[in-house]
Amino acid sequence: MDVTLNNTRGFTLIEILISIGVFGMIRGLAIGIFLSLSAAYDRADVVSTLNSEGNRVIEIVSRMVKSSSNVTEQVTPAGLILILPTESLEYETNGRCHTVVIEDDGTGGIEKYSTASDCIGTPICPSTAPCLLTSSKVTVQSFSTTVVEGGLNPDQVSISYELTQDASLSDTSQQGAIEFARTISSRSY
Repeated sequence: MDVTLNNTRGFTLIEILISIGVFGMIRGLAIGIFLSLSAAYDRADVVSTLNSEGNRVIEIVSRMVKSSSNVTEQVTPAGLILILPTESLEYETNGRCHTVVIEDDGTGGIEKYSTASDCIGTPICPSTAPCLLTSSKVTVQSFSTTVVEGGLNPDQVSISYELTQDASLSDTSQQGAIEFARTISSRSY
């Protein structure tokens, strides 16, 4: 009599439970790494947006101040205003309208507009529909300017502001704030 026993071995219950546990830990680690990378990406996106918006605004205002020979500032109920005079290049390109930069508490942004009373042409940014220099993605928390009259020397204009993004969100990785500051000299000729 020839008897052959089939001696194949399967997995025991303990081996299956151990492998499920090991795969569960690996999956948990992978999810944790993915979530931390996602949060880092969100934070980098916030910082990138704030830097982009802030640097763009400071460059626009710097260009306007550098093209002016005299800059004045006023505090009004609407906010703080920088007025660039008729001798500026901005005046010529803006339909011969005074250019005004204002931080308006109503919009939470920095605006650029033209005074309508002195315009000969069509202004780039009319007073009825001012151009927002900041987008709706960011909010201006503080805005200040200081103008030091230079007399025969160029005026010194210091501008500083803080931009924030998504301060209302409970997830702090999607919140951010950056301060920007620059001192600019007006034209001396």
